[in-house]
Amino acid sequence: MSDCRGFPHERLHQDNEKDLTKKPSQKLAQVKEVSPTLKTMHELKEKIRQIFDETNDWLGGLFKLGTW
Repeated sequence: MSDCRGFPHERLHQDNEKDLTKKPSQKLAQVKEVSPTLKTMHELKEKIRQIFDETNDWLGGLFKLGTW
């Protein structure tokens, strides 16, 4: 993981979107509104995380990722 200490977005890439508290969730919404590219990147990250969270091993996750 990159060292993002001190940056306003430091926690946004670390947590599942559904697990964010109110303040980080609001920040994420602001970022998504300002940058459509970052919004898309975040949504893709969440989908990739979901794929790997729903599998029991990395190989199964890799297969699901390939078919996605």
